[in-house]
Amino acid sequence: MTSNTTPLSLARDLQDAFLRYIDTVYRLRDPELQQERRQLLAEPGRLFAEPLLEPVLPYPATVPISGATGNLTVAAGAVETAAQALLGRFTPPGHELFLREHQAIALQASLGHGDKHNVAVTSGTGSGKTEAFLLPLLARLVDEAQHWPQPAPPVEWWHSTPTRPPVWRSVRSAEHRTAAVRALILYPTNALVEDQVARLRLAFRAISQRDPRAHLWFGRYTGVTLGTNRPARKSSAALKEVAAEVAAMQTDFKSLSDRGYSPDELAAFADPTAHELLTRWDMVAHPPDVLVTNYSMLNAILMREFEDNFFESTKSWLASDPSNAFTLVIDELHTYRGSSGTEIALLVRKLLHRLQIAPDSPQLRILATSASLGPGDETAAFLEQFFGVDRRTFTTTAGVPRLPRIDASAPEESVVGRAQQASERIAALCLTNPGHLERGHSRNSRRSTRAPRMATTSPRCSNR
Repeated sequence: MTSNTTPLSLARDLQDAFLRYIDTVYRLRDPELQQERRQLLAEPGRLFAEPLLEPVLPYPATVPISGATGNLTVAAGAVETAAQALLGRFTPPGHELFLREHQAIALQASLGHGDKHNVAVTSGTGSGKTEAFLLPLLARLVDEAQHWPQPAPPVEWWHSTPTRPPVWRSVRSAEHRTAAVRALILYPTNALVEDQVARLRLAFRAISQRDPRAHLWFGRYTGVTLGTNRPARKSSAALKEVAAEVAAMQTDFKSLSDRGYSPDELAAFADPTAHELLTRWDMVAHPPDVLVTNYSMLNAILMREFEDNFFESTKSWLASDPSNAFTLVIDELHTYRGSSGTEIALLVRKLLHRLQIAPDSPQLRILATSASLGPGDETAAFLEQFFGVDRRTFTTTAGVPRLPRIDASAPEESVVGRAQQASERIAALCLTNPGHLERGHSRNSRRSTRAPRMATTSPRCSNR
């Protein structure tokens, strides 16, 4: 949005764009009839709902990283490396890094010595839930990496010449460390998977810069992943096609890097030579440390012989050392309800059975997130039923948002022209007008710890 754009003007522009589309694609010969149709479609509630304004409450970072690393099962340096990779760009150089409360609680529970080692983060939209599960996950990997041999150079099998076609050989075939899926991040949709990939690229690259020994790998395994569900055959058309695509990615990434693109900008592009496995063949041969997928693909690979090594290598890695822990991350947990949720819950049990992990095993660490769950017996029962894990092993944290500092009853003139105060006034109005709850816009009103969705006069306000 430009500086002159407001939520209401944006809503009007979107409505106008839709109406112009209808006028163009379904044009009528009679101008008066077309104008009458436009007026009918523009009536409130016919084609467009009135705008909803959602004040997203900020979650202040109040816990110093030095105060969150005590009494953990991993070294403090590993946590510091992971935290700097995830959050360091938001902290001025030379200043200590601070975590939000729910991030610190998730870190201490997941990497602590207590029985409540599984975590459900239920903080609001934009609160840093992704960092809450990535921080303990990455800290565990960085800590384990201190015992790995020096990283080996990748095998760039995709290169070819007019006289020499590409011959597949696993990117990580020169490595001497155990390959296994140490963490599985499960999403309900491919769109959420794609969003996660950029964050992982940024974090993994930053980690290796701070600690070259911690050369981690991740892979996105979905329906759009390159390669086939069969072993790569020499000189096959599929192999040549995939090789050409990976080679083009490498060329593009190097070109952008040489031109001085920032790490944030480069996070949109894959580097086939570092951190990211891009083909099914490479991931099956040497499973990535972090596998990102969706429940549909997980169900498929559990049934296919071709992907057996995902589970066999992970099972062997777990059996090799009782201190090794498999991290299962489920984002948007609230989407797994009803009959479909039952199917996913059974899928989780099937996965754990395949890896030979008991629900009460200390080698299992669960990290779940949702902005639509709250504390209480209902959520505890849901967690227990979904994962098949004793509810007493879960730590549930909603974080502490910073509430608006402006009195909602203050004169409007006192905040006109000041964007930050105007924003806080809107939030205050939505949070302090419980009478609007009766007007039918309280979809999440069952959550006792956060303000329910509320409707006001147009534009409506909501707070999730």
